[in-house]
Amino acid sequence: MRVPQSSIGLLFGKRGATLHQLQEETGCKIHVDRRSVSNASVRIRSTCPKNTEREASLARCARIIEILCDSEPHAGNPLVDALSKVDLEVAAEAAVLRDAEECRYQEEMVGQVKIAVGSSFTEASIREALAEVDWNPNSAQDHLFRMAECPKPALNMQKLLEASRAANATRKANLESALPSAEQSSDSEDVSSSASTNASYEERPAPVPKHIQAIRDVFASIRRY
Repeated sequence: MRVPQSSIGLLFGKRGATLHQLQEETGCKIHVDRRSVSNASVRIRSTCPKNTEREASLARCARIIEILCDSEPHAGNPLVDALSKVDLEVAAEAAVLRDAEECRYQEEMVGQVKIAVGSSFTEASIREALAEVDWNPNSAQDHLFRMAECPKPALNMQKLLEASRAANATRKANLESALPSAEQSSDSEDVSSSASTNASYEERPAPVPKHIQAIRDVFASIRRY
């Protein structure tokens, strides 16, 4: 990078103290070539071992030098002010990146839940459910279906119980009315004749209606759990 010759004094500081402190703060080695008349050439080399750290330290050091050389010659401690300003800029940029990443993650979670639940719920309700469970897609699905079942508990179960009782009473009455009259004959009749009579009069129970069978299936599934 190029720095005006008039600002080199701000970069070096008294007896090179500013330049030395800047190198310690940023983890960079700074070489200044002052042979040019108008602008000095400043070369920065990072000593950080990792690529990402090297890039970050180089960018930070270059920005500090830029702010430092644009500051007033006698305005307090220029290096401290430059360091504070750059740190604030870095923090603001990191916050923007975090917000963007958070938005991307949230959109991804909404997409996952949409695929899982289909058209059963609106996007607004999906987002609300995800926000309730800290954007966990599996928990959001459970939450959505649990909330959807909330309005219909006691009343429907009561109707099922009443229908089941009525169906049982009807079935019992049908079975009693279907008993053969031969079973009420005297005990003195011949055993073989009585057996054949009973067999001839015995009737199968009336078939169970479909709606009664459906109610039985519901209660069978409840008993299993």
